[in-house]
Amino acid sequence: GAVLQMFSHGVLGAALFALVGGVVYVRTHTRQLDGFHRLVDRMPAVAWTFVVAGLASMGLPGFSGFVAELYALIGVWKSEQLGVSILVLAGFGILLAFGYVLVKTHEAFFRKKPVVSEVDEPTDSYEPMTRAEKTACFLLLGSSLFVGLYPTILTQWIEPSLAPILQNLDLVVK
Repeated sequence: GAVLQMFSHGVLGAALFALVGGVVYVRTHTRQLDGFHRLVDRMPAVAWTFVVAGLASMGLPGFSGFVAELYALIGVWKSEQLGVSILVLAGFGILLAFGYVLVKTHEAFFRKKPVVSEVDEPTDSYEPMTRAEKTACFLLLGSSLFVGLYPTILTQWIEPSLAPILQNLDLVVK
């Protein structure tokens, strides 16, 4: 579960950082959430790609994040050394992270600007995603989806590699 989680975090984290740093920042020139209001209206492809990547990183079924978290939680459940308290703590951490991603995604892409004057907020659009940006996001999200639907593609290589290490550490789950 942990190695799958590393893969998932790497792929989905890369997608999220590419969207924020490589797409949103390049177009808006700000990293401050207070500067973002209803970006979904001006960058719909970016917003919805970010929503999918964010939900996938939080364990949306079908993506690698779900399989990785499931395997990790099953491993903790079966472990004699870790116990139920760690499982509850892990579950709480997952829920906390999910809430954080949901709130921050809403702030960046869907929240309306508070009315402070009669002057309307500019509604000019930003450049759409380039073909290279779309391709990168497609490959990252596609690989996460592929591993989420067919985790054996990685686990067939991970399990034999980890078995000797876990045996030496006496951490093999039966």
